[in-house]
Amino acid sequence: MEAKKISSEYLDKIKDLPTYTEHLTSEICQSMNSKIEELVLEGLKRKGFEFDDKLSLEKFVTTRCRVEDNKEFQEKTYFVDNTPFFLHKYRLTSNQGLGIGFKGHTITLEADWGTYMFL
Repeated sequence: MEAKKISSEYLDKIKDLPTYTEHLTSEICQSMNSKIEELVLEGLKRKGFEFDDKLSLEKFVTTRCRVEDNKEFQEKTYFVDNTPFFLHKYRLTSNQGLGIGFKGHTITLEADWGTYMFL
């Protein structure tokens, strides 16, 4: 069996791959966290709470909201004034719900961030 030569151009592209995949993973996690924040805000809105600015939202959240993380069932319940209003059923895996695969010269990303429900 003959060994195939790998072009220096290809090696140059993949040498920064670990840094690039870390960067992509970070961006995807930030994006998903932003999405969860948007959903939590929608849950508060459905309960009649709306905010004019970020400062009033932050004050409200720090004084009247809390989150319980039930790791056994892999779910977070969000409360306002001790009343649940949002449920996030997440799935933890060894790769934090994000899979990065390689097929030829293509990088594929696959994420499973669970499900959510307004209560």
